Amino acid sequence: MRERGSGHIVNVSTAGVRTPPMARWSAYLASKSAFDVWLRCVAQEIRGDGVTTSTVYMGLVHTRMSEPTPLLNKMPGLTPEQAADQVCTAVAERPHNITPPMVRPADALGNLLRVPTDRLLEQYFRRTGGGTKRGKP
Repeated sequence: MRERGSGHIVNVSTAGVRTPPMARWSAYLASKSAFDVWLRCVAQEIRGDGVTTSTVYMGLVHTRMSEPTPLLNKMPGLTPEQAADQVCTAVAERPHNITPPMVRPADALGNLLRVPTDRLLEQYFRRTGGGTKRGKP
């Protein structure tokens, strides 16, 4: 792409990268976050060579991956076709990013109120069967 002087890279990430972290998602969110930051750095290096990037911060997509999680089944989400449309938009229109509308306020509030948000999510995790209680598995 650099030799050709044009190209576009689309990263399909997750809205979870832009919202407060949640228990049970550490490995998934860590890998997505690492690639997100890597691509944002590389984008600065390649833009001058005519190569652009887009990141799709995908919201929940109802698939076989999300199906076993009862809470996710109750939440609003995209069909696989709707998710594919977002990727096609990124390819065709080349926006800097595509972010679900509810993510921007969650990102801002999560950063502004980081400690209370972390404590709230920790309590949710414990009440839904996660964690240990002082030495008890």
